[in-house]
Amino acid sequence: MSFFVFAGVVQLVRAPACQAGSCGFKSRLSRSFLFIITCILCVSCGSRSLDDFRDDGDDIVRSLTKELKTIHHREDAVVAAPKLKHLFNDLVDVMLAAREQQKKSNSSDESRKHEFSFSDQLRAEMNRVYAIEGVREVIEKSQEEALHRL
Repeated sequence: MSFFVFAGVVQLVRAPACQAGSCGFKSRLSRSFLFIITCILCVSCGSRSLDDFRDDGDDIVRSLTKELKTIHHREDAVVAAPKLKHLFNDLVDVMLAAREQQKKSNSSDESRKHEFSFSDQLRAEMNRVYAIEGVREVIEKSQEEALHRL
């Protein structure tokens, strides 16, 4: 895997905490969620190609975005929480499978330049729903189990 692919992850880890007020933008996305999205787009694999894992990840990200678009109030987030939790866990399943396959094969498949439009759309939706009072806590609770598995 090239250095260029890891650059986004390294930069993400170096980013100052938003809650400290030093990030200079209003996004309050949890770093761990952004890490999940970045990882799914950066992993390599053997038997299954990188494109296969990316396609699976893109499908899950599209589903997450679609579900987040239904949230307009805290109550909507509470109703959507079980499905969001399931989708976050699915995303981690894909990431873990890709990581495991990468360990087995020790190969890199960078045959396709990946577009980040799906993750950009998800990021925009996350920013929108985090601006709704009380939703951030519900979303982060939905992510909790998946993040612990990483």
